[in-house]
Amino acid sequence: MRISRHALMIAVASALSAFTANADVNWNNATGGVWQTGSNWAGGFFPEGNQVARFSLNKTVPYTVTFNANTSVGGVTVNSDRVNFDLSGRSLNLTNAGTSLIVGDVPSKVTSAILTVSGGSILASGNAVIGNNTNSNGTLNITGLGTVASFNEFDIGSSGTGLMSLSQQSVVNAGTVKTSLLAGSTGTINVGTGSQLHIAGLLQIGERGIGALNITGGGQVDADYMLTAINPDHTSGQVQANITVDGAGSSLTLVHQLVLGVAAPANMAVTNGRKPFPPAARADFKLAGAISVREH
Repeated sequence: MRISRHALMIAVASALSAFTANADVNWNNATGGVWQTGSNWAGGFFPEGNQVARFSLNKTVPYTVTFNANTSVGGVTVNSDRVNFDLSGRSLNLTNAGTSLIVGDVPSKVTSAILTVSGGSILASGNAVIGNNTNSNGTLNITGLGTVASFNEFDIGSSGTGLMSLSQQSVVNAGTVKTSLLAGSTGTINVGTGSQLHIAGLLQIGERGIGALNITGGGQVDADYMLTAINPDHTSGQVQANITVDGAGSSLTLVHQLVLGVAAPANMAVTNGRKPFPPAARADFKLAGAISVREH
């Protein structure tokens, strides 16, 4: 069967269009700029549809990306840059299923990827991974009153080192939050200055590596249940969990269960909460269900 030249051209154009619609788009302005300005992106067009916006300039000097409209894109990957997303009251919607946000994807402990989100909402039905690769280093900062981040799951320190920090009355919503998933990883969550972390299901601190949860300065964390120091492979490697709740108004609220040290050492310190301080100077640790504590 012969195919006409016209039909062949249409087929090629269609294939190229599909490839372009799903290709990564790289940011190329080291001084920052507006997301919706095409010249700030390699190729001259800003990402949309299912495309992944990638920040890989290997710059240690922070730069700011601003938004002049609500934006939808497949995902965002910050390999090694230090990027500030100033949403300016807008929302950034990440539409890809699975992992839609990666911060820290370069295997180098020297280069740290940092994404700071402020001034709006970053929303996704998929997952966020901070410190994705072995020896990678990633930080996600959610900061400022009115700043909201909502994901299905946060993996803080998947194979590398990950930090998620909430500050200045920001709010994060998640179905599940886990730290230090693989051997050799480190994952830390800091919730402070009146910020809130709401978890519909599991909060897991320390799976196969070292995990920490620090709630200070009136920060609030609530979850259905919390497991710490999981060590599912029962290895002799370093698995550890440390939880700190400190300061006026700081709280950890669990609906059903807390297990301190599933199969490895875990420590919890609640300070300024069980001493005879006035209520305004106390940290509250709340449980509404069963408590399991295992000694090692």
